[in-house]
Amino acid sequence: MQPEKIQVTDEDIKYTEKILLEEREYFDDERIAFIKNFEPIDLQAVPGSGKTTALLAKLLILERHLPFKDGSGILVISRTNTAVNEIKNKIGKYCPKLFAYPNFVGTIQSFVDQFLAIPFAHSFLNTRLRWIDTELYQELLWKKFQSICWVREFGKPGTFFYGRHFQNCLKESKNDQNKAKELCNQRIEKEVKDLFLDFLDQKIKTFSGKKVILSDSSNKKYQGIKKIIEEILNKEVVSYEYAYNLANAFIQKAPIIKRLIQKRFKCVFVDEMQDMEKHQHDLLEDLFYCDEVVYQRIGDKNQAIYSGKVSLEDIWEDRETVLPLKGSHRLSPKIAQIVHNFALDATFQIEGKRDHEISPCVIVFSDDCIEQVLPKFIELVIEKVPDNDLSKSKHPIKVIGWRKDKDENGNLGIKSYCEDFEPEVSNTKISHPCLKSHLTLWKAFSNQKHLLNITRKSILEALIAILTKEEIIQTNGRYFNIISLYKYLRDFHRDFYEEFKLKVFIWSRDVYKAVRYIFYNER
Repeated sequence: MQPEKIQVTDEDIKYTEKILLEEREYFDDERIAFIKNFEPIDLQAVPGSGKTTALLAKLLILERHLPFKDGSGILVISRTNTAVNEIKNKIGKYCPKLFAYPNFVGTIQSFVDQFLAIPFAHSFLNTRLRWIDTELYQELLWKKFQSICWVREFGKPGTFFYGRHFQNCLKESKNDQNKAKELCNQRIEKEVKDLFLDFLDQKIKTFSGKKVILSDSSNKKYQGIKKIIEEILNKEVVSYEYAYNLANAFIQKAPIIKRLIQKRFKCVFVDEMQDMEKHQHDLLEDLFYCDEVVYQRIGDKNQAIYSGKVSLEDIWEDRETVLPLKGSHRLSPKIAQIVHNFALDATFQIEGKRDHEISPCVIVFSDDCIEQVLPKFIELVIEKVPDNDLSKSKHPIKVIGWRKDKDENGNLGIKSYCEDFEPEVSNTKISHPCLKSHLTLWKAFSNQKHLLNITRKSILEALIAILTKEEIIQTNGRYFNIISLYKYLRDFHRDFYEEFKLKVFIWSRDVYKAVRYIFYNER
């Protein structure tokens, strides 16, 4: 049921084509059908069909109607920050209302954190969640477990976990006691880091498989594990996975939140639906599969990345209405014909629309000539890709690999083909989605000697990120870095330069103290 009747005109379509498509490119009938549709549907799209572009066109048109007459807005969800940033970069300047209240454009994780997990922690656990990070949660949990591992007051939980694993480890190590202990310690650490207190039934479980480990609240081991988990929550830390348990608990303990979210978001679009995990899928279905919301799921079942433990049918059951995007601008007709035969879901035939036909090539080689593989690849590119395609292409031609080096089983890595390969340091820089994430410094805590300096650098990098995002540049046309920012302030704003250095020191000191408190309760 639409929040209000929205009529998409031919002029609307032309408007979006001018923004999103190249000159003399147009939306085909399939994509126009989706752009004009405002009913609860699934959009099943083949690779290269332009489904995300079609979604962007729909959002551009909806911008003119925001907020809706009843005050509600739009929710746009994707699985990764990269996909969310792509939406913002392509249409952000045309859609200021879309990226403001009451609308929300973000990842499934950010939606769950902001609207469910954080409010639940505040309302029911009397704590604010400032750190939603799996590695931090796990490190704190393991550290606290070690402090109660052999404590009688809590029933020596270490003996309980050794009992769960030692016999299997002894068998695997062929009765070698030392190897068995080493293996057992590894498994205990892995299991302990996977523990959580389920707020739906108050049982202690593992995130992996949701196995119940302890359920009797009178058991001393239960009390000890519960105590250390609650201590971590009181430190305002949970893992990404834990956020979903808090979210489901919030919906059950305060059912009104579900109705409030449905009233706020009358149109919900989930991009790359096939990449959602089962717990993410189930939460979205619980919240939005109702008559009150236009809930559209967009993706391609054949590009799903589920693990072998979950089947496609467990995640995505078709809606009554399924719109197809069969035309692929990435695949040629011959390739599309071949690819179709390998589809898990062959509901419709893939139609290849790519103009130039480049046949796939398989390079067969032996280990003694592996260094010739990349030169051969380059030779094939030059031979088979027309010069005009190479010169006009917006997309680079790349060699990709699963891993850098060989693994323990001898499976090849990129360095097997190119010994000199080293990832560029600049390409490994963490992308921070918000200002606060720049200051998540606990990962550097193993090197306490330099932590204050690392804190200072992180604060300055956050400020540089703001200047870059606001496109504030130097007189030479380049973006600021830390060195050039200091030089600019020293040369042109001397008084503020001294004040600025003092402020950075005070901020660094305060963050440093906060990080130490999280780990060691040092004030």
